[in-house]
Amino acid sequence: MNIVLILSIAVIWLFSIFTFAKWRYRSKAHNGGISFSILRDGVTNSFVAGTAVILLVLVFYLI
Repeated sequence: MNIVLILSIAVIWLFSIFTFAKWRYRSKAHNGGISFSILRDGVTNSFVAGTAVILLVLVFYLI
């Protein structure tokens, strides 16, 4: 049961990363500052790191 819950959390986390990156890309395109790799953006990296910490705490709590 815990494995299924952990995997579903990981899938939701990956989906949120790509959704956030897509939002950042549209935001930058609207403002005229399109970067080639939105996944190397500083704000996106901060989002990924912050949510990864929350995810790891949640996984360790479930184990």
